[in-house]
Amino acid sequence: TDWAKTCQLTIANSKCVAHRITTVNNSSDVCYYAIDDFNLEWSNCTRDLGVYIDSDLKFVQHISKITHIAHSRSCLILKCFFTRNPVVLVKAFCTYVRPVLEYCTPIWSPHLTGLIDKLEKVQRRFTKKLYGMSNLSYNERLVSLKLDSLYNRRVKQDLIMCYKIINGLICLDFSDFFTTSPSDRTRGHNFKLGIQNCRLDTRKFCFARRVCHVWNKLPHDVVNSCSISSFKRKLAAFNFDS
Repeated sequence: TDWAKTCQLTIANSKCVAHRITTVNNSSDVCYYAIDDFNLEWSNCTRDLGVYIDSDLKFVQHISKITHIAHSRSCLILKCFFTRNPVVLVKAFCTYVRPVLEYCTPIWSPHLTGLIDKLEKVQRRFTKKLYGMSNLSYNERLVSLKLDSLYNRRVKQDLIMCYKIINGLICLDFSDFFTTSPSDRTRGHNFKLGIQNCRLDTRKFCFARRVCHVWNKLPHDVVNSCSISSFKRKLAAFNFDS
């Protein structure tokens, strides 16, 4: 409040909420927060920069919302485009639907099978409705249409973000996310990341930990790419399906 007054800015109190990150639902332990004399309401799911953050950081509501939007857009593409050419329709899908499903994936990428399938179902249903694709399996359709699975793409987005942090291409401190591996093994590349022991799934499957397993398995020439564009090109040759 003092900062806002100094900068002569007005805070929209009615748009502010208090949000607690916890797996414990104990209302008797809740504190109350206020801006000036305006008491903030508690929220179990808060939208911040386009991402819906729930209290247990499972991002179930976020995934439900974006898959609903993506399904609607997929249906509109099939309904509004006169052409049945799969190449054109896939181009429209990649332009109007896939960005909805991939915005900020390093933040919320799920580890639960049900949520992974829920996201993949959008692309699975769309590709099956394309001309000549209904009798093919999902993997065969991906090969024919030259598409990656959404799971593959999320893993690659994790690795790209990891590369940017390690090489100082983004304003995030390496030490806030990773540690270098103390192992003196010579197998693999020369910049392996340490993997911390975690008790809670929230921490175990967060970006800073899950990406380490895949990063440490990359070949030496991929990790030591001279640029981000080179790194992306080399990643395209790998399949990260679980």
